Amino acid sequence: MSTDELTALHRAFAALAPIPDGEWIYLSARVEFRDVPRGATLLREGESVEWLGFLTRGLVRIFLTLEEREVTLGFDCEERFVGAYDAYRARTRARYGIEALEASTLVRFERALLEELEARHAAWRELFRRLVERELAHKIDKELRIRARSAEERYAELVATNSYLVRRVPQYHLASYLGIAPETLSRIRARMGSGSVSTPRS
Repeated sequence: MSTDELTALHRAFAALAPIPDGEWIYLSARVEFRDVPRGATLLREGESVEWLGFLTRGLVRIFLTLEEREVTLGFDCEERFVGAYDAYRARTRARYGIEALEASTLVRFERALLEELEARHAAWRELFRRLVERELAHKIDKELRIRARSAEERYAELVATNSYLVRRVPQYHLASYLGIAPETLSRIRARMGSGSVSTPRS
């Protein structure tokens, strides 16, 4: 693993909980990273979940299949944690899949290593607890935003905040994420270009 990748991982961990130097050195010698080509599947629906990950490079899509069509639930990019946290903790099968939209690099933590860390030091237990809590809070916030705002308002907010979703995600995937047809998103984009798009409400 390169120094840059370790630095990104260390920074992400430090934002959640303090990790003693000795524990960080122990982890650094044991984690593995994988180069994932564009279009590759990281996790399939129905698989048992035995890992959690951290992206040091790239972009992934989280999706599920409903009536033979894929519905995009969200995205994650570099310096974010990825994985099916609910299935990992409950030891159930994944309810959604994860696909690489760009060539990506994934730091992969297998269950055996995570359980070893949790048994070694309280710092790891605290870090994993905070990570799960953050992911839950993120999920609740996302659901509230979806219910409180129209697709047009949500897209306008993405544009206003210069979200990486607008710049990097294919339009048909972004439309699925917003819950609309690609043609509807095209019309929203056209209205924004003419200055007639509605402004997101606070």
